[in-house]
Amino acid sequence: MPIYKKAHNKYQVQVRIKGQSRYGTFDKKSLAQEMEMRFKQEIKQGRNIELTKKLTLADLCIKYRDNESKHKVDHKGEVRLINRLLDKYKWLMNVKLDNLNSSLFNKFKNIRVQDIGNITAKNKGNYRATNKDLVLLGTILDTARNEWDIAVHNFAKDIKKYKQGKSAGRRRPISKEEYKKLLYADWHNEEDKKIWRALLIFLRHNPIRPIDLHKLTWNEMYLEDRQIVIKKPKNNKTRQIDLLGPTRYLSEIKQLANKDNKVIPKSQRAIVLARTRLQKKLGIVDLELYDFKRHAVTKLIKQNKDIAYVTRQAGWNNFNMAYTYFQEIGVYG
Repeated sequence: MPIYKKAHNKYQVQVRIKGQSRYGTFDKKSLAQEMEMRFKQEIKQGRNIELTKKLTLADLCIKYRDNESKHKVDHKGEVRLINRLLDKYKWLMNVKLDNLNSSLFNKFKNIRVQDIGNITAKNKGNYRATNKDLVLLGTILDTARNEWDIAVHNFAKDIKKYKQGKSAGRRRPISKEEYKKLLYADWHNEEDKKIWRALLIFLRHNPIRPIDLHKLTWNEMYLEDRQIVIKKPKNNKTRQIDLLGPTRYLSEIKQLANKDNKVIPKSQRAIVLARTRLQKKLGIVDLELYDFKRHAVTKLIKQNKDIAYVTRQAGWNNFNMAYTYFQEIGVYG
């Protein structure tokens, strides 16, 4: 279709192909020509260019949440992230797909990173969560293009993610005093106390991710053989590892198993909230359950376990991460 010159040096492009029609007005003829080629290419590839005028980013997020997220391993966590985006960032979610651009996603990046407080020398902001949201939005836009055939550009993918530089990982030592405070803390009922005590002792001796522990069922925990089977971990490689440390605390909570047969009969979110309240009450600052994994890795190295054993227990793909721990302790180099 021809490009029409309009008043005030504007140029309008109109495209009508295979029952689809679109038009746009631009300041430069070159931009109009570029958009005409893009429209034609999208239609040629089987994508719908008319829907970008009708749908918003929120429409894509809702469709992805209701149809795609349920197939993910951590679908509940992804649904929470999408619901948070829909609720807190309506100024971005309500934008029509045709009006999305890099500036909007850069604005989102700058606002999102400061959600948990201002960036200072000590508080560098919510970098990891911001990157995670950008990746999720990029996945949703990619799905819209490649699975639902909607001609929307993936601007989220174009945004440069935050980088912290090379790091050997966070090292937050857990003192004996802190551990004892947490272990012998008062709970409002005996059941919660048993669950917390078993979780704490388990993580202190076994270097697995807290999320993997929460997925673990009694069918994958062999107390007598002192073996654990970790299914669908972060690297998606099922592995069998040794069950380390005392097990009598685990035996105490086996009878508390719910219909899901989970070793920890409480959700990860419930444990996180309980831990946060408990640490605030006890005056313990900046401690995460993941710090226990790092603590357990260090403990294995000090017990003279070799790098292959530590890597397998921790669930890493190669020796690189384990090597940083060995190097820090001074076993290698």
